[in-house]
Amino acid sequence: MNASLVQPLVAIGAALSVVVLWKVAAMKRRKRREDERPSARLLSLFGRVVVTALLIVGVQWAVLVAAPNNHGLLLGILAVPALFAAHAITKAVTVTTADAPRTRGGRR
Repeated sequence: MNASLVQPLVAIGAALSVVVLWKVAAMKRRKRREDERPSARLLSLFGRVVVTALLIVGVQWAVLVAAPNNHGLLLGILAVPALFAAHAITKAVTVTTADAPRTRGGRR
């Protein structure tokens, strides 16, 4: 082979190897993101639960301090959050989908 033919082949080979390495790195990043996703969901859910609980407790405390003799208002501030909590708990423990890791080819 002469030098004028080797240089383009080396350039094509280098470009092809860069593309292949880039694709492999992208696949690894995607797999790592998919593996990390369930734990991120759990932390996000925990944070939202804590903030919502603090908000509910704060409103209930304010109403209890401001109007301790108004029984209808007390029933309302205790019953409405209980209904929302019951709905959220029922929704959380009801499994509708299973997030199983995907495997290639379906066989082990």
